[in-house]
Amino acid sequence: MTRPPAVAAVVVHYGDPAVTAACLAALDRVRYPRLSAVIVDNGGRPAALQAVLERRRRRMTILRRHGNTGFAAGANAGMRAALKAGARMVWLLNNDAVPAPGALAPLVALAGSDPRVGIVGSLVLDDRRPPRIWHAGGTVNLANGLTVSRGAGERDRGRFARAEDIPWVTGCSLLATAPLVRATGGIDERFVMYYEETDWCLRARARGWRVLFCPASRVVHRVAARAARRDQGWLYWETRNRLLLVQRHAPGRVLPALAGMLRWPIGSALLRGRPRAALAAVRGIVSFSRLALGRTR
Repeated sequence: MTRPPAVAAVVVHYGDPAVTAACLAALDRVRYPRLSAVIVDNGGRPAALQAVLERRRRRMTILRRHGNTGFAAGANAGMRAALKAGARMVWLLNNDAVPAPGALAPLVALAGSDPRVGIVGSLVLDDRRPPRIWHAGGTVNLANGLTVSRGAGERDRGRFARAEDIPWVTGCSLLATAPLVRATGGIDERFVMYYEETDWCLRARARGWRVLFCPASRVVHRVAARAARRDQGWLYWETRNRLLLVQRHAPGRVLPALAGMLRWPIGSALLRGRPRAALAAVRGIVSFSRLALGRTR
């Protein structure tokens, strides 16, 4: 009988150790014989995180970083460590994601169905009662860089029950093969966070790799935990990185995309009396401009 490929989950930890603890407890319950985990400490409380790991039965390694280097850099560091340790596939999981016990095996099976498959993503549900779809594969409009998560907000009634090729899948639960990681160099760290997985998937597809959505793999995303720490600063990254995505994949559309931002998010924020949100978006545009000119972010 063929041994299943070794898989390493990569979880980038930042913030509340209790949130990460719920993810790691769920990893302990995942039914897969050759699963290890690399926990990237992106600037949390080391002692609290160590205490969390001591309660886990599955082999988990902490990779400490010097401060918060962003999700993209943390994920790349974790993937490099996993591949060096012999993993044939890496499973990116948000630290506020809770995988079902059977979430991994369908991802691995689909990744092994065709050597051209490089990335496979899960069906992600939110943590409401009853749960609703958070992501069932994604589409992207490169005229303005806006992405759409299919089925977002819908009850899961089987509309997305077929495994299929898709433009991008969320990094909330994303399995990548070792050859894909090596061929693409991993995530572009300029994105820091937001749109980083969209860019990665589009780059992979441009190189001939397949990106697949796997509905048999189910993961719950604790959106309440994320919303609790979200502020208006997210518009900085949304604006900056959307322009960066367009510049890379449809460079002739950067100026129209920039003009559209005067309506949303800048104009809409001002109309709703949220000048700080509008300022965050403007700062994102300035940061993108510096990147486009080859300066630091």
